[in-house]
Amino acid sequence: METRIQSVAHLVVSLYAIFLFIEGVRRRRDIERFNYVSLVNAGIGAWNFLLFLYYGLDTPESVFIVSQWGFVSVNVAIFGLFFFSWRISFGRARDRLLPLFAVVPVVTCLLSVTSSFQPLFLSGHGGFDYLPMRELVILHGPWFAVHSVSSYLLITVSLVLLVIQYLRARRKNRTAMLLFVASTVIFSVFLFLSNFTNLKGAIQPYAFFGHLLCASIFYWATFLDEDESVVYFGKNRFYDSVGLPVLMFNVGGELLQLNGEAQRYFDEFGFPTSKYLPYDRLFDDSFFSRIDFRSGLEGDSSFFVQNAKSAQTLYVGQRDILDGRRKRIGYSLTLYDLSTMDSFVKDLEKRAYFDELCHCQNRACFEQRRGKILESAARPLVLFVADVDNLKAVNDRYGHATGDKYIRACVDILRKVTRSTDTLFRIGGDEFVFFLSGLDEAGLLRVQNAITAELSALNAEYPCGLSLGYSVIGEGDGDFDRHFNIADGHMYRQKRQKKGTA
Repeated sequence: METRIQSVAHLVVSLYAIFLFIEGVRRRRDIERFNYVSLVNAGIGAWNFLLFLYYGLDTPESVFIVSQWGFVSVNVAIFGLFFFSWRISFGRARDRLLPLFAVVPVVTCLLSVTSSFQPLFLSGHGGFDYLPMRELVILHGPWFAVHSVSSYLLITVSLVLLVIQYLRARRKNRTAMLLFVASTVIFSVFLFLSNFTNLKGAIQPYAFFGHLLCASIFYWATFLDEDESVVYFGKNRFYDSVGLPVLMFNVGGELLQLNGEAQRYFDEFGFPTSKYLPYDRLFDDSFFSRIDFRSGLEGDSSFFVQNAKSAQTLYVGQRDILDGRRKRIGYSLTLYDLSTMDSFVKDLEKRAYFDELCHCQNRACFEQRRGKILESAARPLVLFVADVDNLKAVNDRYGHATGDKYIRACVDILRKVTRSTDTLFRIGGDEFVFFLSGLDEAGLLRVQNAITAELSALNAEYPCGLSLGYSVIGEGDGDFDRHFNIADGHMYRQKRQKKGTA
């Protein structure tokens, strides 16, 4: 009965650790530390699932097979703990040494899963021992000693690295580091007592509790680290994608992270950057000199600087970083090179007014430019409203990728019938507007016939169509809304006629 309870307890811990593993993977781009935390929880999750099988299966042979894979999960969890400690201590600077520490765990995993063919690590089993709990008596090979020494060496090194980080941690970051140290101690104590002392019988029933505590601390304590919170709420993904140098500081004015653009900028001029670099060190005239008249004013959020090495002038935009309770926990600095600001602004304008799917102008551009078109375009001016037919049916039957392809094909057709000086706007999911000047009745008919001919030539596996409405705007007529409603009404009447509901 006790083994059944133990089995269920390990299953619960396994599901919980796997949940934390999935959440860590999901958040790994927001907080880099979750890349390392997730490896620990993956090992603990797999370890406890195999313990669930270990105490739930009835035959020694099946339990021995589970034990073989159990040692794999143990090595993943222990190396994950070491990897976590290594990365928060050294970052990626010394990664070339990591493979050396992984040699023994990798060999152990290979020897464990192939134990049926060789006795180097596990040479067999001696059946069940029922006192005090049902345990499989596993016979060990000579490599087991290497595995044991390596495992506890990795745990010891992990603990030493975490203690050093705790002693070096600043302000509230010590709370998180202390919890990591405590978790590692609990993990190692449970492991040692249950394997190398006569307390195994007393410790083993509570092993799941140690795993539960370890998985929880490694995941949730990450949010207590003030520095990691700044990076998280600073939306690291945004800073890495803006294409401008961005630096993030805590409230104490210490550098926590800089994106790739910023790193390349400082490397170009040979300026050393490191974690906790003081804010004032950047602007002490050795690299950047502040040159605007507001320098030193309290609450200043933006200013100009000059690069002392290149005489380059930059605009520095400062933005507060707030936590989930809207409390200021840090700030960011974005560096704008004034020599490239013009092209940057033009690029932003293009992005703001450009529809990525259809490669035409979007609704925002339409709303801004329609007044100017009415004022300057030659009369008669024809306003066209077009709507893609059967798009929902295509999406439902063939998928949205095919639906997007259908929209782009219709846009290509509309682009062919518009003149090079005219603008095509996408104002909705499948609705478009364009203007043509100087069309008479024959010209209107040519546009409609051209669209029909192009649609027929598509040869798609689904029926293609464009419903088209128009309104002619004469001299001195500037009532856009009235003409849009006329064109839109004509378009919908055509659509209903095609469906046979008119």
